[in-house]
Amino acid sequence: MLGTREIFRSSLFCLAACVVIIGFAAVVIGRTRDLRTANLQVRAWRDIEVTAERLLGQLRDSETGQRGYLLTQESSYLQPFEHSSGEVLRLTGTLESLTAAVPEQLERARAITALVKLKLEELSSTIELNRHGDAAGALGLVKTNRGKALMDQIRQNVDEIGAAASGGAQAARMRADVATRNLVLSIIITSGLSVLLLMLLTYFLRRDGRRIRETAEQLATTLRSIGDAVVTTDAAGNVTFLNAVAMNLAGVQAPMMPAPFGQLFALVNEGTGERAKDPIEQVLRDGKTIGLANHTALLRSDGTSVSIEDSAAPLRDELGNVRGVVFVFKDISERRRAESEIAAAQALLKANFDQLKATENELRLADRLKDEFLATLAHELRNPVAPIRHAIKLLDNELLGEEQRRWARAVITRQSAHMARLLDDLLDSARITRGELILRRAAVDLRTVITEALDVATPLIDNKSHLLEVILPDQPVTLMVDGIRIAQVLSNLLTNAAKYTDAGGRIEIRAELASDQLLISVKDSGVGLDPAAIPHVFKMFGQVHATLNRSEGGLGIGLALANELIKLHGGRIDVHSDGIGRGGSAFVIVLPLAVVVDRGNPQEPALVPLKRINASRLILIIDDNADAAASLGMLLELAGSEVLIAHTGEAGIDVACQYRPNAIIVDIGLPGINGYEVAETLRKEPWCVDVLLIALTGWGQTDDKHRARAAGFDHHVTKPADPDELNRLIGP
Repeated sequence: MLGTREIFRSSLFCLAACVVIIGFAAVVIGRTRDLRTANLQVRAWRDIEVTAERLLGQLRDSETGQRGYLLTQESSYLQPFEHSSGEVLRLTGTLESLTAAVPEQLERARAITALVKLKLEELSSTIELNRHGDAAGALGLVKTNRGKALMDQIRQNVDEIGAAASGGAQAARMRADVATRNLVLSIIITSGLSVLLLMLLTYFLRRDGRRIRETAEQLATTLRSIGDAVVTTDAAGNVTFLNAVAMNLAGVQAPMMPAPFGQLFALVNEGTGERAKDPIEQVLRDGKTIGLANHTALLRSDGTSVSIEDSAAPLRDELGNVRGVVFVFKDISERRRAESEIAAAQALLKANFDQLKATENELRLADRLKDEFLATLAHELRNPVAPIRHAIKLLDNELLGEEQRRWARAVITRQSAHMARLLDDLLDSARITRGELILRRAAVDLRTVITEALDVATPLIDNKSHLLEVILPDQPVTLMVDGIRIAQVLSNLLTNAAKYTDAGGRIEIRAELASDQLLISVKDSGVGLDPAAIPHVFKMFGQVHATLNRSEGGLGIGLALANELIKLHGGRIDVHSDGIGRGGSAFVIVLPLAVVVDRGNPQEPALVPLKRINASRLILIIDDNADAAASLGMLLELAGSEVLIAHTGEAGIDVACQYRPNAIIVDIGLPGINGYEVAETLRKEPWCVDVLLIALTGWGQTDDKHRARAAGFDHHVTKPADPDELNRLIGP
């Protein structure tokens, strides 16, 4: 067995041999570096000498071009002059760069540069004088002999640099010769010593190699008794050794004849059961240590399987060639069971966490929807309250005429009915939630139901100048339904269609009998729906069209209530839309044919066009609620003001720019351009910088007030507004 002392001695000798060889190699490298340095110096001095000579030659060419031009007046002589002048300046820079490491020669190079510039200036001056017709002046400048003196000084400096360069090159050549002799001698000594050391090193390595093989045999004996399974193969992949652990895990015996690894050990993927790649074949091919990338199982001879953790590494001979593979593996079945249990627990924990997260998100959404609903409810209730308060205040005025009193009472009636509908929607949604809503089915005519729905929605449709088409079946149709509830659903769909369609749009309500269904559709040419929002349109308190135009948003319960009422009748509501701004949307009520109890005789299809009315263009008050705007206008007129009214943001901007009022009261929730945009647009007009802007809105939260200020409003007044307060804000 190879002892520690022998290993230390061999290692020490190897280390000493390496140090000696490295030392001599360093000497050789140093000699080589000296030789290279000397050669570089020779080249550098030669470059200096050549550059100085070229510089002097180019300067002579410049002088020749100048003289030729002065004598012949031919411009063709200027081309070589200009070329040589540029080349001279370039060569002076090169000369300074080459002599940078030699201070004495650098000073001469700089002196040459200065003299060259003076010489070129002298040559250029004579040329310029001659160009301007002063040939006598140019000749006089030449006769001063200043150019000759400069040329003599340049030639002297160039000769001195050339002489110095020649001497420097000669000295460098001598150093190069010495360095060459030293390098050759060092190589000879190093080569001889290296050969001797290598011979001694080979002797020690062979001696130690024999002892290592003996140690390897003892190691093989040790492997038979370790806890991991160990298998070795030859270069052909045949098993050459396997310890007892490997035989027990695989359920095999040591082969009497060489046998391929795959014949004794079947490795499969734990998850799929497919045959795994042969690790022995892969290591023999690539010559690299590997660990299988997937979970591996070993099929035993009795058909059972064992989860294993494995690795395979190449065995190499003295030349580094792969002579076999060692494959080590161990049973990790217990670990796999533990990992499976942990993974199941983690999956359950993640599912519970996701459930909690989803619940938290639902609670947050419900809380946000609750806040939005309360704010919307306050806004929707304030909207009818404002005209009611104004109408009551008008009725208290003794100067009010009878026609105005009738109008004020009509406003109170309309707005009270609007509040009643809001409260009815709230109560109905609560009854449906508690399961207390009872349908009162009775035989009703389909036309009557649609007419009742149109009675509710027509005022809004007329106000926005929509074209309404009503298309009914050829024959009368009698339904067994709760007619009031079906009319309530239709009025809700028609009202939404009118709200979310720009003025002058088209709304169609169509009823038709299919083979097993009654279909009632409400289509519009409005803004349309985002396909991603369609699944949420029937959620309670959800507002799909969540825009700044919040006055048209409603309470967010209308569609949810309509959907539940149709479900109670055994039907459903389908929604269709190609997207925002792509042709509007369609809501289709689908009722089972069982609700139809009678079909009358055919008649002409019904087509009811909606009449168009043009909204008035007025100033000062911009509010889409006609009753609120008119009643507030009357109160302000009774206080001595001249009042003008507009019902849209666009109309308000046009009228404001035309009449330039002193004060403008703007409702925030306007159709089209909202109140914030109206204020921002008007504030850009020079005449509107000092105009009083008052925001009038049912939204009274702190954020709404901040936003009004940011948009350019001077005051934020919450509906219903007190006319006395408005008069105070407007001033005399």
